[in-house]
Amino acid sequence: MPVAFQNLTYVVRSHADRNAKVTLISAATGYFRPGQMTALMGASGSGKTTLLDVLAGRKTVGETSGSIRFGGEAPSPMFLRRYTGYVEQFDTLIEMLTPAEMLLYTAELKCPVSEPLEGKRARVDTLIEALGLNGCRNTRIGSPLVKGISGGQAKRTNVGLALITSPRVLFLDEPTTGLDSTTANEVMATVRSLTKTGITICSTIHSPTQKCLNMFGMVLLLLGGRIVYFGEQGGAMVEYFAPKAHLLTEPVDDMLGNQAEWIVDLTTQANKEGRAEEFAGLYQASSLCQQAASSTQALASKGSNISPHTLAALSTQRGTVTSVWHAVAVMLKYRTKGNLLSPAWVGARIAGQIVMAALAMLLFHGIGQNFAQTNLINISAILFIWGAIPLFNASSYIPSLYLERPLYYRERSDGLYRPITYICSRLFDEVVLTVVVTAVFSVSVWFVLKLQGQFTVFWLSNLATNILGVEFAYLSAGLGSTLDVANAMLPAYGASLMFTAGFFLRKPAIPVYLRWYTYINPVRYAWGASMINQFAGTNTELFPDQEILHYFELSGSCWAYIGYQMCFVVVLFLATWVVTAYVKHAKR
Repeated sequence: MPVAFQNLTYVVRSHADRNAKVTLISAATGYFRPGQMTALMGASGSGKTTLLDVLAGRKTVGETSGSIRFGGEAPSPMFLRRYTGYVEQFDTLIEMLTPAEMLLYTAELKCPVSEPLEGKRARVDTLIEALGLNGCRNTRIGSPLVKGISGGQAKRTNVGLALITSPRVLFLDEPTTGLDSTTANEVMATVRSLTKTGITICSTIHSPTQKCLNMFGMVLLLLGGRIVYFGEQGGAMVEYFAPKAHLLTEPVDDMLGNQAEWIVDLTTQANKEGRAEEFAGLYQASSLCQQAASSTQALASKGSNISPHTLAALSTQRGTVTSVWHAVAVMLKYRTKGNLLSPAWVGARIAGQIVMAALAMLLFHGIGQNFAQTNLINISAILFIWGAIPLFNASSYIPSLYLERPLYYRERSDGLYRPITYICSRLFDEVVLTVVVTAVFSVSVWFVLKLQGQFTVFWLSNLATNILGVEFAYLSAGLGSTLDVANAMLPAYGASLMFTAGFFLRKPAIPVYLRWYTYINPVRYAWGASMINQFAGTNTELFPDQEILHYFELSGSCWAYIGYQMCFVVVLFLATWVVTAYVKHAKR
């Protein structure tokens, strides 16, 4: 599918002056043909990635003008998600999966549900063979802390993710970043082999080797957001730039047989000397520019030979292929087992519970059956702590949630699933672990402390509080613009709940202007459920003529309090979903 863009301009607000605007791409005109690789080149900050993101529909800020046509039609966001591939500059993979599992996971989310699983496995096998991943297909991807596949293998896997559905157009952002020259050449050779299928490929590339540059058919070179060359790579490009070398105040070294390095040095020096406008003006006056404009106009026009299949793809109204629940099932299939078997993932979620339960049993063993007046405040205290601390424990795994943002943003932009899918699948993992962990520790604490009432009430209240803590963690990770902000949000909110729950400061003593906060305080309901469960029907007096539940203004059914907690669980789930869907901190 040909891609054509005419007079494309992209403007953003200046960081230095919010009332001013900065033009990052200025009146760019060009095209990418099927079955051909085009290189986007230029000095750092010249606008290569910006142009790629604008064409791929991945910009989240700024204003775009001009026209972009895919097969002669204006592409919709849904089409770009489903029918184009985008390889990020930095790898965003799931460390617990192998390359084969990562590709099959993506295939099950991006390929039609009607396609048999065996067909998807065949796609994966074909890609693994084409990308040279046979040697590591069953090796865990790993992370900086856990040894896994190599950088080149990870890059090839990332390319495979973009190719799993045979996209019409493939965009690559600096695919050779962090690779040595040999590995970089291997990766680009693999990408080039894909042109045989007729795919349209455009890749930004910063400092290619001569061998790497020779793999491209066309080069679009930017300086200061303006095109200074668009044409064939090789001799034509050298012939175009050779007469312009004398314009530089500080001349660059001779080619010495390395055209790629010479072109990079020349344009980098031109950028340093502030000659972007001059070089762009020379290109605008050249025959190359006229030829490019003519070819772009032809490719941008609606062609009568466009296939019905392509036309249907361009008019798609959905950004994802699979339904919400099918996507949830796929994510559970590939990610839940890995999470539950990961010591790091599980450890972050149970470490606080272990410490809290151990301290409770060591410090408060046997107090639940002692209704002496001097012991009542101790019982109230441990029940209060048991209902409040889970909110703070959840803050320990905010960093991992925050660091997963790039993966979520990439998978969302790739059209793998909707935000509700992500939230449902991730919270399912959390709830499964929470049910088991709270059951184990609640049983231990209940019997060691010899608490009274119904164990089911004690456990369900603790379960609800732990789920709330998990949801608060996800909400904080989604709202926090930085990791420091995200880390601070949950403890700050938890502290406000503890101070207004009615234990440290009785409800009548809370100022009127803050008393309303007690009604939307989940810690109060967690503590209240356990207190009513412990003392209801005992007529236990904390002070003479002052029954303990009446003193703390706790009344009603403990089941009603658990019901209120579950209402908070639902509200927090909805809030987390909204934040995940609409709050985006990655500005590009």
